[in-house]
Amino acid sequence: ILGPPSDIMTPGYDFQKPFKVLILDRGAWKNRPPISGESMWYTDGSRIEEIEEGVGAGVYGAHLGEPGRLSTVFQAELVAIITCAAEIRRRGVHNSRIVIYLDSQAVLRAIDSWEIRSRLVWNCLGALREISCHNKVFLVWVPGHSGHRGNQ
Repeated sequence: ILGPPSDIMTPGYDFQKPFKVLILDRGAWKNRPPISGESMWYTDGSRIEEIEEGVGAGVYGAHLGEPGRLSTVFQAELVAIITCAAEIRRRGVHNSRIVIYLDSQAVLRAIDSWEIRSRLVWNCLGALREISCHNKVFLVWVPGHSGHRGNQ
């Protein structure tokens, strides 16, 4: 019996990222987002355990991309960021402070790591690098399901 497609790759290394990853404590979110910009996005991934292909990714306020067959929430979160970056490129956003909020510390830590063992993380880094060429980009952790606008 074959399992889902593997996301494992030979390690790649990325020591200089042209964007910032911020994982702030919940208190930083008391009244409003702790950091904002001209272009603000929320991404999320989720999975319904009872449905074999019940995994999806979404981008708040932008075009919702088709995530395809994913096997984990981690992968869905990455697809949401890639979709968000594609939408930012499609809209031609330049010279802006872009803030992408997500509720997965695991994804943020994987993106911020210098050693990459996932093809999807590697692809996500490429998408973030592209939008960082013309913008100042921040990826910011938002506490999940805590009533914050864009991440209910």
